[in-house]
Amino acid sequence: MTKKVSEQSREGTATTRKSTVVASMASVVLLMAWPHLAGATGPGAKGLSPTVEANVAMEGPVRTNLTEDVRVITTHITIAPLGHTAWHSHPGPHFVSIRTGAAEVYETDCSIRGTFGIGEGFFDSGSTSPSHVQGERDIHTLRNPSSTDPLEVIITDIREHGAPPTVVAQPQPPSCF
Repeated sequence: MTKKVSEQSREGTATTRKSTVVASMASVVLLMAWPHLAGATGPGAKGLSPTVEANVAMEGPVRTNLTEDVRVITTHITIAPLGHTAWHSHPGPHFVSIRTGAAEVYETDCSIRGTFGIGEGFFDSGSTSPSHVQGERDIHTLRNPSSTDPLEVIITDIREHGAPPTVVAQPQPPSCF
């Protein structure tokens, strides 16, 4: 799942900002590929035990709406059986991978945006609205549909300095489950 984001062009700083975003995205790709790189064996290798958390093919190109310096944060979240997140949106792009269990992503109209299992994941470009104002399309929730097994999710979040990882929707949309 990829949301398309139109590229913004500003004279004078567009090249610098684009370079920053490209460098940041390259860093994320390198971090995601690190288990493969760290698993290289041969002379000098000792004590390696890499674990690939997810290996997700994404349709490209991957674009963001970030124009400032960014922070890259990886978070491990566990959701109890039949649990879910608050309805929320994200001010920046993020990569989501499922470590254990299954996940359902719901839109505010209760339609399912996607269902993902172990080793699967997706990229979400974050809010497409200026100044990270929530648009109705951006608000969603992540749910664990299992009544017995926890859901573990690894999220690599890219956001401008000072931006929160999520913006909780106020008021919360009606519950879908």
